[in-house]
Amino acid sequence: MKTITTLFIPMILLLATQLSAQSTNESLENKIQDSGSLEMIKAQQEMVKQMANVQLTSMIIKADNDRFGYYIFCDGHLMIRQKTIPAAPGLNGFVSENEAQKVASLVISKIKAGEMPPSISPEELKELNITTEAGQ
Repeated sequence: MKTITTLFIPMILLLATQLSAQSTNESLENKIQDSGSLEMIKAQQEMVKQMANVQLTSMIIKADNDRFGYYIFCDGHLMIRQKTIPAAPGLNGFVSENEAQKVASLVISKIKAGEMPPSISPEELKELNITTEAGQ
């Protein structure tokens, strides 16, 4: 009786593993179809790997009209120069250093996640309580 049990348990585990892998593969295939192409996903994964090995930093800068902007540096090299509020109408900078830093930090997190270019949406500005030209 022990030999039958010892044969069935590994077979059950193998089948469960294969079924789990199959559902994971099907889920991955659905994600690939939903998000565009396999090449895009691979490129993003490669970007994430590369960004894990670099140092991303920000520096808040003075912009026009007593406003603020930010620089993003990658290993000490200027990567992004942002003197206006992204995704906001007009050409105004941020009203405070704190607001500029919030967006710079979000941009860095997007770059680390493989999002290039690291775009900012009006909804994200709202979530961060960023003052835009419209005073929102």
